[in-house]
Amino acid sequence: MGDYPKELSWAISGSVNGVSYENEAILKVAGGPALSPYDRLFDPYHLPRIQATDLELRAWLADFDRHPERRYISDGDAARVTVPAGAKDRVKSTYAARVIERK
Repeated sequence: MGDYPKELSWAISGSVNGVSYENEAILKVAGGPALSPYDRLFDPYHLPRIQATDLELRAWLADFDRHPERRYISDGDAARVTVPAGAKDRVKSTYAARVIERK
């Protein structure tokens, strides 16, 4: 039903019957679009998602048309992180040297 455990650490990694596991991300049941993985507020263990129902998907696509600044679009170059002008401070410090601001 989309509930998270009170203690999230066991969902992130652990072992069951001698078999180890580790999750790199955990999806929420809903919540809208996720932030860029380079955003300092990005949390891979609380990833929102858009449910792919016709009504929900149409609403989010219309929202992106009205607010294109909410879209995360990769420039395709893994050596850099391109962000809108003025958004450099939103990028995690570990990627700061790779940031290019588009104008």
